[in-house]
Amino acid sequence: MFTIGVDIDEVLLSLVPEMLKWHNVNFGTQLVAEDFSNYCFWEAWGGTREEAIQKYFDFVFSDWSENLEPISYSQEVLQRLKDGGHEFFIITSRQNEIMEVTRKRIARHFPGIFTEIYNINHYSLTGHSRSKADVCLELNIDIMIDDNASYLYECIDKTPSLQTPVLFGFYPWNTNKDSRMVRAFGWLHLEQIIARV
Repeated sequence: MFTIGVDIDEVLLSLVPEMLKWHNVNFGTQLVAEDFSNYCFWEAWGGTREEAIQKYFDFVFSDWSENLEPISYSQEVLQRLKDGGHEFFIITSRQNEIMEVTRKRIARHFPGIFTEIYNINHYSLTGHSRSKADVCLELNIDIMIDDNASYLYECIDKTPSLQTPVLFGFYPWNTNKDSRMVRAFGWLHLEQIIARV
């Protein structure tokens, strides 16, 4: 059985589509997911890094973020894998400021699945950040599932226990995949990948 790290946004919950609806209504834009070639929101939204982070926080604390839906089949597949003996940890770049609401949403959509939630506080306006690789090393992660290749690169380089780095989904910001990664196009595909490891 494996110790598996799982990202939240665009792996467990579909953040970008709902956030863009919110942004388009509140700021008069016409943004679509294809406008995001990376997770530096200020590059698509305009403005400064700090302004983009504040917008993101405003979205997370708005009623709009209550509409975030689990990625298709994530709940069913995670339950089957957990029942099969795998242990799951969330390893997210989410910030300290939004962890209370994050924990509530994970508990609502994925009750009893995750042993613990680790946030690295990336892109925060306050507090200390750490790397996902540090968390993977600390937990001896065997499989890391993330939609952001840059986090997986760090984990590959620094986590000897990591057997399978999985680049999840096919999004505008993750079209390039390193040969050391496996791409999962969705949760049913990911279940097959884990069965073959």
